[in-house]
Amino acid sequence: MQVGAALSYSFNRGVAGRNERAARGIILAGAAAGVAAAFNAPLAGIVFAIEEMSHAFNYERRSSSTILLCVIVAGLTSLSIQGSYNYFGITSVILDWRQGWSAILVCGIVGGLSGSVSSKLMRTISHHLPKPLQRIRGNFPVLFAMMCGLALALIGIGSHGITLGTGYYRARDIILQTRSDLGAFGILKWCSMMISFASGAPGGMLVPSLAVGAGIGLNVATLLPAVSQTAVVLLGMVAFFSGMTLAPMTGFVIVMEMSDSSSMIIPLMAAALIASNLSRLISRRALYPTLAHQFHRKMQHATAEAQTAPHKD
Repeated sequence: MQVGAALSYSFNRGVAGRNERAARGIILAGAAAGVAAAFNAPLAGIVFAIEEMSHAFNYERRSSSTILLCVIVAGLTSLSIQGSYNYFGITSVILDWRQGWSAILVCGIVGGLSGSVSSKLMRTISHHLPKPLQRIRGNFPVLFAMMCGLALALIGIGSHGITLGTGYYRARDIILQTRSDLGAFGILKWCSMMISFASGAPGGMLVPSLAVGAGIGLNVATLLPAVSQTAVVLLGMVAFFSGMTLAPMTGFVIVMEMSDSSSMIIPLMAAALIASNLSRLISRRALYPTLAHQFHRKMQHATAEAQTAPHKD
């Protein structure tokens, strides 16, 4: 999503520089195209752009055609290179409502609470680390990034490598039930995601957040042995993502497309709504718009300082 938005803006820098409204549409279109191409999820790309990115960039209706065109082109390009595939594999699972309501409720509550806490923590560490760490990150950013990298490496070594990377492979293992030693994956991957974010150069939060949600779902599934583990894992992914981003529509659409689990659409929707509404009770500020606002203020402050600083001959 980040790379798609940046490339779209770069390729259209001339138009974007002259028209702020056009720039917003270009950024939205690139973000949607990036999600669609990377995960073979065109509908999720559109929903993500409209539901999440629009909060930060004042989405306008006339950008719809641009977004739709970019998503179609990106999707066709991805299909021509990689072919048709499901990002997390194909899951043939149906949730029994007589037993599944408890899983929806538990995953919605746990995902909403943990997602809200994660969002608040990310907003805090973005600009308000403890003073010693803030000083190191500000004055020695490369050294601070190396410290974060060392911490990530130690967690990876201690966990026998399960936390390394985005978390895609381990999330896929959990969904397809190909490994049975991932009980601690959720909390360890959450720690890795937070450290990566604190470094100041995170490589994205979409897949890591879904991976953390898969770990949470796996832990919840152990408490509900009568319910399908795969179904509970999918509910956990949707709930954590929705609680962290306050984007419930994106949450259930992207998981449904990534795992080909259209039979789970109603349970996924229910878990997403429970998690996002519970998260809103704790904090009404969505993650991405708040981070964008903080970055914008930081850039304005830096520009003002540069303009008022004395110039040398």
